[in-house]
Amino acid sequence: MVDALVDAVHAAYPRLSHRYYSMKAKWLGLDTLMHYDRNALLPKADDRKIPWDEAKATVLNAYSRFSPDMAGIAERFFDNNWIDAPVRPGKAPGAFAHPTVPSAHPYVLVNYQGKTRDVMTLAHELGHGVHQVLAGPNGALMAPTPLTLAETASVFGKMLTFRSLLNSAKDDHTRKIMLASKVKDMINTVVRQITFYTFEYRVHLERREGELISDRLGEI
Repeated sequence: MVDALVDAVHAAYPRLSHRYYSMKAKWLGLDTLMHYDRNALLPKADDRKIPWDEAKATVLNAYSRFSPDMAGIAERFFDNNWIDAPVRPGKAPGAFAHPTVPSAHPYVLVNYQGKTRDVMTLAHELGHGVHQVLAGPNGALMAPTPLTLAETASVFGKMLTFRSLLNSAKDDHTRKIMLASKVKDMINTVVRQITFYTFEYRVHLERREGELISDRLGEI
């Protein structure tokens, strides 16, 4: 199953990631997209800082259009201070939702800086949070999700919010930027992860045969 997944993604490189990176190079005025420019912002991207209250309303409204119950659960995270949002010295980077124990409630950690991607991250982590609240009654042994299901609710919540923002985009250029950003995220989620896996798989196979020097790791 894993080999079939890897082979399918490898076969899709030309029509997905290669095609997108070629388009992005042109948008950035480059002949070839450098490795470190894969996630660069596109020209004239919206860099407006989105206030926390607006981010909250955006996510809850998007959730509510799908299910008022889903929005109601997510709203509890705001009302009960279950979200650690501000950036501050010494705080862990990134974002996560932690279910603690079923008899308590989950916590969400984000590092909110007002960017569109931060709103998406908030929507993502609250998807986890809603899932964890709903799974809590199953008890400590059955509430945790296996890795194959863990990202389902979070990606779903993120897509609800993305569609809401896309529908409210003020012009075609903004829609183009948002769609390109979503394609980038999807490529990072699938293609980039498979390239990580492919590299590590080759490294582990070669390591069975003996020591690997840094030059050989670089070649792989």
